[in-house]
Amino acid sequence: MNDDQKLGLVLVLFCIILWFYAIPYHIVGKAPKFFPRLVTIFILIPSILLIFTRRGGPREIPQRFRDLKGIHKALATAGLFILYILFMDFIGYFTSSFVAIMVFMLFFGSRSWKGIIFIPATILFFIYIVIVKILSFPLPKGLIY
Repeated sequence: MNDDQKLGLVLVLFCIILWFYAIPYHIVGKAPKFFPRLVTIFILIPSILLIFTRRGGPREIPQRFRDLKGIHKALATAGLFILYILFMDFIGYFTSSFVAIMVFMLFFGSRSWKGIIFIPATILFFIYIVIVKILSFPLPKGLIY
């Protein structure tokens, strides 16, 4: 049994637990149960395919981490996310998100200053329209906005 088949089995067990325990005992009413059961079916189908699909070919030998650059980049990204979350309450959602998106774009190699300014502004404009104005969901406000 390869790793894909093991993953498929775990996902099938997860779907069974969702279907027979989590959904019936935690969601009241027939209508609210429809969407979680639909999502469970959409998880179950690829899980079954993972179990019954065999992949032939040579077995890959796992390689040791020779280059630690990827690990350092992942740790730096996690640290930037933590800083973003911490600053969100102090300076506000939109200001911290704008700065965070710019920093992440620079960190991952974007060098176009038009894109670095325009993309965060566009994303946050649509978030403001949809979430704040249409859905009336309050986002954290801070010292700046």
